[in-house]
Amino acid sequence: MIRSHGMTVLASLTLGLLTPPPAFGQPVCPENGIYELLPDSEMLVDCRLCELAEPRVQLSGRFRLDAGRPMGEDTEFPIHGIEFRSRLGRLGYRVAGDGMLILGKDGTQSIFLNLALDGGDLQNLSGGGAVDPAAPWPAMKVEAAVAQPGTAAFFILSVKLVAAPLRAAKFTPYSLRPESYLLIDCEFCKRLNLPIPIDGTFLLGEMASRPSVSEFRIDCIDFRSTNLEEPPGLISGWGSYERFEEFALSESMTLDLRLDIGGELFNGAVLESGFKHPVAPFPNLEIDLVQVNPVDPNTIFKLHLVAGPSGALVTPFRRGDTNDDGRVDLSDPVAMLNWLFLGSDEPPCREATDTNTDRASDLSDPVYVLSFLFLGGDEPAAPGPFECGAAPEPAGGCARYDSCK
Repeated sequence: MIRSHGMTVLASLTLGLLTPPPAFGQPVCPENGIYELLPDSEMLVDCRLCELAEPRVQLSGRFRLDAGRPMGEDTEFPIHGIEFRSRLGRLGYRVAGDGMLILGKDGTQSIFLNLALDGGDLQNLSGGGAVDPAAPWPAMKVEAAVAQPGTAAFFILSVKLVAAPLRAAKFTPYSLRPESYLLIDCEFCKRLNLPIPIDGTFLLGEMASRPSVSEFRIDCIDFRSTNLEEPPGLISGWGSYERFEEFALSESMTLDLRLDIGGELFNGAVLESGFKHPVAPFPNLEIDLVQVNPVDPNTIFKLHLVAGPSGALVTPFRRGDTNDDGRVDLSDPVAMLNWLFLGSDEPPCREATDTNTDRASDLSDPVYVLSFLFLGGDEPAAPGPFECGAAPEPAGGCARYDSCK
């Protein structure tokens, strides 16, 4: 153990190492050193004035681990920007703070944390022991307990952190569409709840997928209200998105948000969609989320998110359906031949006409469809002739395709 440094570390934390969160309106973007909590992370809490049914709760969230710096024979790693949260029915805890991790030359580790529960007073927690071989560096598995609980009604007794560097992802920039809005709902009152239109951007990053499950990270959320007559609204945060294709296609999204609504700040609002059948064909998104951890039942955030890849928001289509009647049949190669050789109007969805995906629209395309329809040839490539979808590698563009609306 590295006990000799404990008082020095705790003193430096108490003197103001606690790092303020990013300014509202500033996107929370991934950077080097960002760690995410893994499913075994948990916190033990207590209450002086009540009896908790479930004092041990699961934790999720992020923190930043700075580069190590030598301290004698040991190495210390400053911890900044702790943002943890838990769920307990409709209630939830939020934890913020900073700290220090110390790795010893002898294979031991010590951790010192300065944590605030739900915006309350800071508590000093410490712990350590031998580095767990099941969590080799740069992963982390360590427990810390409080020495003096303090005088707050609710307080932390201990935390167990199981964490690893944020998983790599290949990001695609996304933009909100005009149909997106924020709703501030009230569970018990009868006020009129008007949608607040929002626009903005975020990053959607695909991670290593499992069979029948595609996992995505959401980062750099930067949403803003567009109604100039209402108090300004700023939203930042991160989240996750999953697509399931084993039995029936479904999707799920979770967002961890920080909101500034007309100067009133809301930290750690967790919104979830649950598992739903997709409304929009991927890579487009259209999904409704509801806050699952409201502090006040009179302030429940709901989000209607409609988005697509930035720059060229994707129009779903059926490949081979040249005349946009919702099916691929003999009328489609006829329509294409009329366009190519008889001066008919150009199809508004050029992508649908490139049936053999050679990135051109020419005589080979109607021939390809005729072969598919009558000679048992291969069907047109993704998204195919039957289901609406996007081109994996867009080439011709698709300005309009009404049959997938």
